[in-house]
Amino acid sequence: MGDNVWRPAHLTQGQMEERRLAAATLLRQGRLSQAEIARHLGVSPASVSRWAGRLAQQGRRGLEAQPILVVWMRDLLGVSDDLEGLRQSVWIGWL
Repeated sequence: MGDNVWRPAHLTQGQMEERRLAAATLLRQGRLSQAEIARHLGVSPASVSRWAGRLAQQGRRGLEAQPILVVWMRDLLGVSDDLEGLRQSVWIGWL
């Protein structure tokens, strides 16, 4: 970015969640394009597009940080983002 503003090399999980939730607010306001939101937050337009999709499907909850084990188990088991579905799949998997 050409704005000469210092930015950390790595964001914490909490900071990344905060950025996604800020994008959610901007997307819902509908005043900026996804490209403008991407520039404003210092991310790629593809990231904002992914976030918009999750926001449409799951609401703000879909943009909240999840424990990495939950994400890994969900992907491994091929279940939805619904944590109850994950719990049922894990339980059934142990039977």
